Amino acid sequence: MCAIDSLGIADMLGRDITITSSDPTSGAEIRVAVRGGHATWTPGAAVVFDCSDTSAGGECCPPDDDGACAVAAADRCCGVMNFFTSPDTAQSWLAERPGVSGAVLSKEQALRLGIDIFGHLLDD
Repeated sequence: MCAIDSLGIADMLGRDITITSSDPTSGAEIRVAVRGGHATWTPGAAVVFDCSDTSAGGECCPPDDDGACAVAAADRCCGVMNFFTSPDTAQSWLAERPGVSGAVLSKEQALRLGIDIFGHLLDD
C-alpha cells in the first residue's frame, strides 16, 4: 500500500515495525523503524509525498450517479503516495507529473497522519 498506510500499521497493530521502500526517482533505499511510537528514518532527510492522481478525471474523487465517490482512495492515491529521500527528490518527481497534486510532508506530519487514519482502525 502507500507510505501513509505503512506508517499507521505499527500503531494499528500495537507492534514495532520496519518499513523498507525506495525513492521512485533514484531507487535509493528508505527505511523507517517505528518502535514504541517513535520513528527513526534513514536517510534523515526522507519525506513523504501525500497526494492524489487527478489525471484521469480532473477531480480527486469524481462522484458516481448517487453522488458517492466513484474512485477508491487506494486507486487514486496509493500509487502516488511515496517515500522520498529528500524534499528535492519529491519535488523533481512531482514536476514530471502534471496530473498529480499534493504536499510534501515532514517525517512527523507523515507519521501523525498514518496514525490518525489507521492507528485505531482495529479498536473495538
